[in-house]
Amino acid sequence: MSLLIYCVTETAAAYSPARNGVGDKPVESVEQNGLRCFVSESKSVDGKDVRDDALIFHRVLKDIFQQAAIIPFRFPTILSDRSEVVAHLTEHLEEYTSTLSRLRDLVQMELRIQFKESDPDTPAKPSGTEYLRHIQARHAKLEIAAKEFRQLGAGFIKAWRQRDSTHGIRCFALIDRTAVIDFQREIGNIPIQSELTARLSGPWSATQFLTEE
Repeated sequence: MSLLIYCVTETAAAYSPARNGVGDKPVESVEQNGLRCFVSESKSVDGKDVRDDALIFHRVLKDIFQQAAIIPFRFPTILSDRSEVVAHLTEHLEEYTSTLSRLRDLVQMELRIQFKESDPDTPAKPSGTEYLRHIQARHAKLEIAAKEFRQLGAGFIKAWRQRDSTHGIRCFALIDRTAVIDFQREIGNIPIQSELTARLSGPWSATQFLTEE
């Protein structure tokens, strides 16, 4: 019987959610060497149902994440049976154990910073050099805002990563699970340039920090 794989946690950290998973199948777990992998019986992926199935999949991840740090899998990740799940956990034992221990009491917050308007100040007929300078100037403003947010939240932040996106910058802060409300309150106090917007979301599982840089 093929299995849909949701995530891995430490054995003592989490239990199967009460609600069923994709295809209304019960979510169960496979344990091996201190690791617990959450699974459900796999169903055939129907193109018209894939969006709903993905939403259910991520709801299960959220339910488990409420209990503990998780290492999530992409949807849909399918393994053939329980023996293959055990083999996977055995193969990645050191990696998963180390990651879950490091992230045990931590969560990820995401801050998206971007301009309110697409690009109203672009020169009418810019040369290549002018356009590059314009883009660099806009990016510099985003970087300054990200730095200010990071400095303001420094008392809570264990690690910080940021990525350029199509519309701005995505910033990721790793903080204590118990500090979410205080972090939200602190970050919400920072003034930001009127041409920018900043949206804080989370807590999420620490997917940007699964590996150490």
